[in-house]
Amino acid sequence: FAVCTLLATLPGLPMVGHGQIEGYHEKYGMEYKRAYYNEQPNGWLVGEHYRRIFPLFRRRYLFSGVEYFQLFDCYNQNGGIEESVYAFVNGIDSDRTLVLVNNRYEECSGTINISVPKLKKDKDSRTAVTTKLADSLALSFGGRNFALLDCFTDGLTYILPSIQLYDEGFSFHLNGYESRVYWNIRQVEDTDGSYEKLWRMFGRKGIRNISKAVALLRLEPLFKAMEALRSQETLHHLEDLVNGRLSKQGERDLLLSIAECYTTIPEVYKTLDEPAKGQIAVKPEEVEPKPMIRLVRTLASLFREKKGKAFAAWASADNALALTLASSLVLHPFASGLDIIEAMEETDRLLIDAFFEYEFSNLGYDENERRAITHGAAVLTAAGKLYKKNLKPLELFATIISDEGVQNLAQCNEYRGEIWYNKEQMQRLILLSALAFALLPASKDFNADAYIKELFEKEAKSGYKLKELLKKEETETEEAE
Repeated sequence: FAVCTLLATLPGLPMVGHGQIEGYHEKYGMEYKRAYYNEQPNGWLVGEHYRRIFPLFRRRYLFSGVEYFQLFDCYNQNGGIEESVYAFVNGIDSDRTLVLVNNRYEECSGTINISVPKLKKDKDSRTAVTTKLADSLALSFGGRNFALLDCFTDGLTYILPSIQLYDEGFSFHLNGYESRVYWNIRQVEDTDGSYEKLWRMFGRKGIRNISKAVALLRLEPLFKAMEALRSQETLHHLEDLVNGRLSKQGERDLLLSIAECYTTIPEVYKTLDEPAKGQIAVKPEEVEPKPMIRLVRTLASLFREKKGKAFAAWASADNALALTLASSLVLHPFASGLDIIEAMEETDRLLIDAFFEYEFSNLGYDENERRAITHGAAVLTAAGKLYKKNLKPLELFATIISDEGVQNLAQCNEYRGEIWYNKEQMQRLILLSALAFALLPASKDFNADAYIKELFEKEAKSGYKLKELLKKEETETEEAE
């Protein structure tokens, strides 16, 4: 696909031949009324065009012009020019691209820095001028500036000091007939040293999500303060808790770990740089010991089968329940004044899914499943604020599901005027809301088993339709009247 990449990224009109994408052997022109060979499209070749070439065609505006086009010679370690390498910059005023193609079977390495002479036309004269790579990429000179280059080919982002690009150019290695296209090239100012740390960590290796990587560096002191919440001992105690077998000693150890973290978090927050505080957005509050002791003890009692049969059944069916509780404990100091959707946003800002990266990996959870767990923790943490003693189960749950974030978690979507939801996520939301209500000091009369039973029965009859789930029975309507 090296030549095809050149076809899609060089200025001018790309001329794609008949059957080229499908991989046909027969070559014919416009005068042919029909094909003479009975050939079938090569599925793999068509798929690779969709993956590697068509996205370039969709951004032809970045490659079709000549105003910002600059061609570069690639110099190897011996000072010679690699004639097989096509290296050029193009783009528009606000967006530049860099294309590298090795048009031979052998691999090669080299550096590009100064462009080949390009004719510049003035009113009265024509002069051949050269341009430095950093200038052609619209980068500015500065000791604290870093260039970020998104590589379309592998989906990674590469980071380089802008001053290095100015002084040394861009070095690279290409395998035989390999092509690399960089776009969304931009420059950032390293105000707190995070980008320099990232560059020293990764060097010339690509980064899957650079925004997340920078955020993780900024949150590193906070993660260290919360380390006890993801220790094997704490997670083991939480597993025992949800399985109804937490011992008195285990309860004391769990409370000590939580207290240690909650005492340290506000102090660590004060030492964070402004970019890190901006990342978190919410100032953590000090958690009083008595409410936390009551919370843990209430949790332990709810998951003993005699106290709550529904919660005990939930624990046996959900292998990530302990991790949901751990995520809720991490969020707790930051969520006291937040509603559900705000708490979900805070879990994203705190990168709780990355905090429990090792645990999620062991469970084999993908990115969406991890987000569902952490957002479920947000529901558990913030839903209790919506509890009202005089409301029936369906009315209580209606206050929960009206939240936009909760609907997203339940995967609600509209189709032909009807709102549909995901059954498993909706059932999990019922359980999470029941647990959130049961943990409140003011909900001593709340019957979690009855709440869950009524809503599960309604859910079973709803046919995955939100309107049917929230619809009141006729007898209930008559009683209200």
